[in-house]
Amino acid sequence: MKLYQATIPKIGQHWPEQNGIYAGIARGFDDEPDSHIVLLDDMPPKKRMTWKDGMAWAASLGDGARLPNQFEMALIGANISNMISPEGFYWSASEYSEDIVWNHYLSSSNPGFQEFWHKTATCYVRAIRKLVVCKYDQQAMELCEVCGWKAKMDGEPCLVCHAPKIDKLQAAAKLGLDAFDKMVGRKPEFVEQAIAALRQALK
Repeated sequence: MKLYQATIPKIGQHWPEQNGIYAGIARGFDDEPDSHIVLLDDMPPKKRMTWKDGMAWAASLGDGARLPNQFEMALIGANISNMISPEGFYWSASEYSEDIVWNHYLSSSNPGFQEFWHKTATCYVRAIRKLVVCKYDQQAMELCEVCGWKAKMDGEPCLVCHAPKIDKLQAAAKLGLDAFDKMVGRKPEFVEQAIAALRQALK
């Protein structure tokens, strides 16, 4: 496990390892941890998009990328609005109702304000990535297959949902046994007994 070596830049500075501008730390809600917010350099294929298309584009960037929620949009507006172009309304990931979504007006001269529009309208979009505030080097962390956060170290429980660590030796043994079971031909009785004993031990 690698510890952070003061690699986090100042707010408003570019974070090369994360491919974006550091916007600051966002408070975690609903038992989620606090997180670093990085506004990614990636730009959408179209200037303005529907909410559905914007959500899909952000997710396509992978590694946990998505549209910011309304609180993260407020953070971006407060800390780095002067680095956003063009000026205008940007979609958030936060839904007001089934058909209505929050957006945020970002301007280089002020933090902006929020409204809610119909999902079929078109707005500007930018994607973020959230990095769990912790002592580990974020570059070495993996996406958790349970909660989707990039918050797992090799063989350790997830820092967000605390999903149990995976015993990779145990997983490899199970995989090997499954493959051996599929071998063509009758296996000797002592091999069958050995496989049964190993499967019992792995439970």
